[in-house]
Amino acid sequence: LWPRDHLTGDWGGLRTRLSKSGVDLSAVYTGDVLDNVSGGIRRGAVYAGRLKVSADLDLARLASWDGASIHADAFQIHGRGLTAEFLGNLLATSNIEAHPATRLYTAWFQQSLFGDRLSIRAGQIAADDEFVISDTALTFLNGTFAWLPHTASNLPGGGPGYPLAAPGVRVAAVPADDFTVLAAVFSGNPAGKPGAEDPQLHDPSGTTFSLDGGALVMAEIQYALNRGPHGLPGVYKVGGWYHTGKFDDLRIDTVGLSLADPASSGVPARHRGDHRIYAVADQMVYREDGSEDRGLNLFMRIGGAPSDRNPVTFYVDGGLGYKGLIPGRAQDVLAIGGGF
Repeated sequence: LWPRDHLTGDWGGLRTRLSKSGVDLSAVYTGDVLDNVSGGIRRGAVYAGRLKVSADLDLARLASWDGASIHADAFQIHGRGLTAEFLGNLLATSNIEAHPATRLYTAWFQQSLFGDRLSIRAGQIAADDEFVISDTALTFLNGTFAWLPHTASNLPGGGPGYPLAAPGVRVAAVPADDFTVLAAVFSGNPAGKPGAEDPQLHDPSGTTFSLDGGALVMAEIQYALNRGPHGLPGVYKVGGWYHTGKFDDLRIDTVGLSLADPASSGVPARHRGDHRIYAVADQMVYREDGSEDRGLNLFMRIGGAPSDRNPVTFYVDGGLGYKGLIPGRAQDVLAIGGGF
C-alpha cells in the first residue's frame, strides 16, 4: 500500500491508459477533528470532511489540440464547522470549513501559447488557486493562511475563493524566466446576489454562474530567484485588486452623521469601488547539502485596504517551515506561523 503513487492503485491498468490518452481523474478526501476547549460561544468538538473530485483533460493527447486543456473539480462537503457553531470568529479555523453541500467548484478551459510563455484561462475560476499564494503558508490548516482575510472578509460573497469560484478570465505571461505576470477579471459577486444571508446558501450547487455585482479585477507580478541547484531560492510577489461595485460606509450615513448618532437615518453612505494592495515573500534561508527542497523557509504576507468601507483594513502574517527536519523523514514539514 505505502509505495503506491495512488491509494486505489492503477485500476487494473485503466488509470495508466486514461492518462496516456489525456484523461486524469483524482479524488482527495480531507477530514478535520476540531475541539474548542476554551472561550468562544460554547465548548465542543466537531468533525468536518470534504471529498474533492477532479478531472483534467489534455486536449493535445485527446484531440491533437496543442496547448489546450480542461479542468473541473467538485466538492462534497459534510460535517460541522467549529467557527460557525462554536467560535463566531471572523476567520475559519479550518480551511475546508463550509456549509454542507455537493457543489461544483471550478470548470475552465485553458490555452497555452508560445512554449507556455502565455496562457489564457476562461470559465468558472478560483482566484485563490493562483493569487496571493505563499507555498510555505499552505502547510497550515487555519483558513487565515489561505485566501487572505482582507480579501475574503471585504469582497461580496467572500470573493472568488473557496468554496465559491466565479466566472472569469485569467491571463498569465512569462516575459522572462524569473518573472510571471497574472491578470484576471472575475464576476463581482460569486454568490449571485447580495444580502445578509450566507452567500453559500444563494448558490448551494456552484452552478449559478452569476455575472451580477460588477467586476473584480486582479493583478500580480511574481519574481523568482535562484531557481537552480545553487543558491537559496525565493519568490516575491506584489499585487492588488479593484472592485467596481458599491460598498456601504461602516461609520457614516447618507447625510454625514455617525451611524451611531440617534439622529442618523441608519442608512450608510455608499462608496463607488473598493481596492487593496498586497505583497508576498517566500525565501529559503538554509538548504541541506545535496537536497533540492529540504531546509528552512520563511514567509510573510502583508496588505491593506481603505478603512471607510472594509471591516479588515490591515493584515499581516508570517512564519517558517522546515522540510525534512527529522532524519529519514524527507517529506515531513514542521511549520510555525501567526497572523494579525
